[in-house]
Formats: sequence, C-alpha cells, structure tokens
Amino acid sequence: MSVSSFEREIILELFKCQNWFDLYSMHERLRLSPAQVAYTVSKLSANGSIEVDGTKARLTEQGRLWVLKNRRALFLDVKRPWADSKFVSEQGFEAGQPYLPRLKSIDRTYFRKN
Repeated sequence: MSVSSFEREIILELFKCQNWFDLYSMHERLRLSPAQVAYTVSKLSANGSIEVDGTKARLTEQGRLWVLKNRRALFLDVKRPWADSKFVSEQGFEAGQPYLPRLKSIDRTYFRKN
C-alpha cells in the first residue's frame, strides 16, 4: 500500500471526524492544494472508503474498518526515500561518542588573529 504524505494527512483528518468534514477547511488547515484534496477524495471514493456530498466528505463504515486494519502501514511507515542522498555518506556514531567535524572542511583562517 503506497500512500503519500498528503493522503495520509487527509485520511487522518477524516478518521478523527465522526461526521461530515468540510473539504475546504481541510485545504485551509492542512495547507494542501485543491488538486491534492480532490485527488485523494476521488481515490478514496472510488474504492468506497468515503462518501462525498458537495464539499463535505466522511468515512464510511467500510472506510473506518480499512483505516483501522491498515493503520500500521498508513501511519507508521518509516520509509523516507526523500531523506536518502547519493551525495552524502553518513557514518553512524555510537551513543555517547563525541562529534568531531572533518578537519579538512574547517576554515582555518577564521581562527587566525589579524
């Protein structure tokens, strides 16, 4: 199950609300574009997870059960492909080990008195 971060936020807001939720207020509060909200709403309504009435939406009973069943995959996903960089090679540090910067990257002229 692949869910983007904005879809995750919308699903969470719909799950927290027991009744109808205004989609425009979701757009304002979560600072999502109308296209992101519309995409997620159409995706969720296509599989029957939500029902839509104008600018309001709510999770169906089937949708609530789906969120509860898949909550680990939805909200506890630790994959962060955007955090990996091919330009930075980080080495791990042991707990309590002091951090020392690379000496080659320090500007030594900063420490000289003029």
